[in-house]
Amino acid sequence: MDTPPFEIKCADDIMDISLSKCSNLIAVAIVDGSVEMFGKELWRCDDKVMHSAEISRVFCVDDKSFFSGDENGVVKLWNPIPGKTTVETFEKHQDYISDFDYCPSRESVVVASADGSLSFISVKDREIVYQTTTCNDELLSCCVVKRGEFVCAGTQEGVVNIYRWDDEEEITDRITGHPESIDGMLKVDEDTICTGSDDGVLRVVQVMPNLFLGVVGMHEFPVEKMEWTFEKKFIATCSHDNVVRLFDMSILEDDGEESEEEEKDSSDSDESEEEDAPKESKADSKKRREKPLPAKNLKRQKVEKKDTGFFDDL
Repeated sequence: MDTPPFEIKCADDIMDISLSKCSNLIAVAIVDGSVEMFGKELWRCDDKVMHSAEISRVFCVDDKSFFSGDENGVVKLWNPIPGKTTVETFEKHQDYISDFDYCPSRESVVVASADGSLSFISVKDREIVYQTTTCNDELLSCCVVKRGEFVCAGTQEGVVNIYRWDDEEEITDRITGHPESIDGMLKVDEDTICTGSDDGVLRVVQVMPNLFLGVVGMHEFPVEKMEWTFEKKFIATCSHDNVVRLFDMSILEDDGEESEEEEKDSSDSDESEEEDAPKESKADSKKRREKPLPAKNLKRQKVEKKDTGFFDDL
């Protein structure tokens, strides 16, 4: 008989979970508006301070702080210490909380809401630093890039809004090209993000300059949630089915030495062929140069700032 999986039983139906990146803790959002933390011992919030609405997102910062956001736009910051629990409540948003991300260099959490705004909360000071002006679209996902200088936010219309940190009024740039809403977003590195769209496609996108680098995976249904594995070798995703998929992200590794060797070998080979073979026409030469590149050296395609999507034909 197969060994049954390790199970954690909660008080009611689970709406969302978040794993701490620095400890063996799991934060769980419960349908009744309560939150629980599982580690060496169980912690559950007091009924007097639980959410009054259904929780939409929960997010672990570390073993001392985690956030929860509900359908009414209320955000709570928890300090889950048994017997010494503290909680701060923020009521700045007018619609459900869709996503969180953390910026270590600023010790702040970015909160995305369907009301079209981002708020920035200082974990250290336990207060809202500022909130952006509401845009005319729902914000469904977010991540911090460029070493904390910018924040990307995915919208219902399939646009990535780029905000400069500390700028409350202006959207610095936009990345168009996604044919449908951007429901999930993860940072690959400081200049690159991976987006999960309602069309089921996982795209790798460079930020400023804005370039679509390629597709790493596809679903039959919309992408609902995306998370890195601990060693950041795979992205785990879930969709509108009963399958958790793991996508190998090693194709994004840039092996500079190998690429240089391949280019050198190719160059030497081309020179030898040119000496032995008759001269090619310009059309033949162009055709030969445009052969497909390996996945790790995907040719970068510039994002055109128009409504038609680069991946519309997928």
